[in-house]
Amino acid sequence: MRNKDRHFLGHNPLGTYMVLALMAAVALQSSIGLFIVEHNDTTWGPLYKLASENTQKWLHKWHVWGFYYAIMPLIGLHILANSLYGIVKKDPLIRAMITGKKPASQYEDSNGAIIAHYVSSRAVSTFVIALVIVLGGLVLLGGKIFY
Repeated sequence: MRNKDRHFLGHNPLGTYMVLALMAAVALQSSIGLFIVEHNDTTWGPLYKLASENTQKWLHKWHVWGFYYAIMPLIGLHILANSLYGIVKKDPLIRAMITGKKPASQYEDSNGAIIAHYVSSRAVSTFVIALVIVLGGLVLLGGKIFY
């Protein structure tokens, strides 16, 4: 809008909002899914016994609505925005998402960038901690992990 191209090493401000919106939508979707039973009674969330049948039906409607009218449009907008950034602004976002690297250049946020070490081990340990928290929370709430 200022006729000045601003390039970021990480997410630009609008991209940050998109990431937060996607994460919030998926977190809400998965949280609702813990308490519902599918219409054919063959698939159920691990905490479905904590909700009445009427509550499950109400949550199921929101679960379906959230997927089709929140998550899918956000995904489409995300793909469209990244494609337009690549075509119009010549910002290689798609390649950077796949490789994890951007070409050397001047970026607005490069002064605050930190070169991370031990990325793989950090990712694995974060995944294990998240798994313990989620599965432990389900068990503490009385849900079954394996049927």
